[in-house]
Amino acid sequence: MSATASVQNSYLKLAMESKRTMRVRLSSGNDVTGIIKGFDNFTILITTTQKHDVLIFKSGIAAVGPGE
Repeated sequence: MSATASVQNSYLKLAMESKRTMRVRLSSGNDVTGIIKGFDNFTILITTTQKHDVLIFKSGIAAVGPGE
């Protein structure tokens, strides 16, 4: 496993386990805010603040950070 994948996995795992609201900024500039429910090598599953499940491809993500 590369160091980048390890940091990414650790960060996403911590965010998922803490059930903290996170903001995912997409490459398009749009934000998706919610709780990370799961992730794999290519996607992140997030439940939005409106209670919708959204599957986001990592290739379309610009940044991930704490939500509001």
